[in-house]
Amino acid sequence: MTPPVATDARLQVPATDMLIVGGVALVATVFAGVAHSILVSGDDDFIYSPGAMAIIICTYVVMGGAAVWAARRTGDARRALGLVAPRSWPRAVGLALGTVILALIVSAALEPIFHGADAQGVVPDHGRPPGFWPVAGVLLAYLAVAVAGPLVEELIFRGLLTAAFRRRFGPWRTALLTAAFFAAAHFIPRVMPAVFLLGLALAFVYERIGSTIPGILVHCLYNGIALTAAVTKH
Repeated sequence: MTPPVATDARLQVPATDMLIVGGVALVATVFAGVAHSILVSGDDDFIYSPGAMAIIICTYVVMGGAAVWAARRTGDARRALGLVAPRSWPRAVGLALGTVILALIVSAALEPIFHGADAQGVVPDHGRPPGFWPVAGVLLAYLAVAVAGPLVEELIFRGLLTAAFRRRFGPWRTALLTAAFFAAAHFIPRVMPAVFLLGLALAFVYERIGSTIPGILVHCLYNGIALTAAVTKH
């Protein structure tokens, strides 16, 4: 089952709309970075800051809104974003779980080489401080990193970008392009190799199942497991 955008020309997202979505995402990210620098001092672990996590969630909400806006302009936002039911749920779930396991193995193998987790600053430098607010920060971190982020990133990088590229470039070049954009959007060079490979895996899942829903599941589980490993390190 191929993605709906591969067979329906009406679902193709114009380049101008993708540029608008990219511009919104860039502005939102810059604003979030400025707000983060104001809220969190250099010695603090931002993962324990409810304010910092709330800003990240709001940033993803803005980016997701832009993605939905662009998808709605095709006339069928749900199919343009790949939010369709897989033909076989057991096959979709099995492929998703297998992809999560493979992605975690590859990420663990690359971490001693690139130290991507440390470069992202997700791993706390200190143990969790006492009190309510650090706990609230961790809970919001799960909402930001393991729910909002994966959902919005899949809608943009596998959904919209595939809708923009798939009919022009075919499945393999589209997978490479979407994975490259996905890696570049993380901005940190040491993170990019693992993210690029994850992007390729997610593009493969979308191409095989014809739905972004299994990829969203993969991404949520991957980020959730990685975040759990980070916050329990101390």
